[in-house]
Amino acid sequence: YAQQTDDTDARLQEVSTLLKDVPLNAELYAEAAMESLRCGHAALALELGQKACESLAELKQSDIVLKDLWRWFALAKSVAGQGCQALIDPDNQEKGDQEELALQAVQLLTEASELGRASGQSHLVEVTSRHFWNAALPLMSTQPGRRLLCDPIERLLKS
Repeated sequence: YAQQTDDTDARLQEVSTLLKDVPLNAELYAEAAMESLRCGHAALALELGQKACESLAELKQSDIVLKDLWRWFALAKSVAGQGCQALIDPDNQEKGDQEELALQAVQLLTEASELGRASGQSHLVEVTSRHFWNAALPLMSTQPGRRLLCDPIERLLKS
């Protein structure tokens, strides 16, 4: 198992390095982000998921965007949110740092849900909503945290 983990780590690092030389492709970055998350590399999943969506702002200005592309953006944002949530370490982080990561995860997952709606694939919205709920739970225990959730929850309900 240790050998397999070392090989996986090396391969993920190699893929991450190779992607830097490839023109931005949402599908490639989203797939790499999902694999990183599956292998327990939350920080890399967050980084690759966010990278996959860098061209999103330009495309939102365009009238024609393929629904399949929206799907990849939704998956990438969802994986980035899950990666961000996985970075929360209650044993080694201050409460404020944990809440900051939880809020960032909630924001990424809210965007993922909206992109899932744009893709026309309701199952993406459903899955992302479940991840949103898990990320939002730590913020629900305080009044300021609940206030921070009002806008993301409203946006989530619209998607």
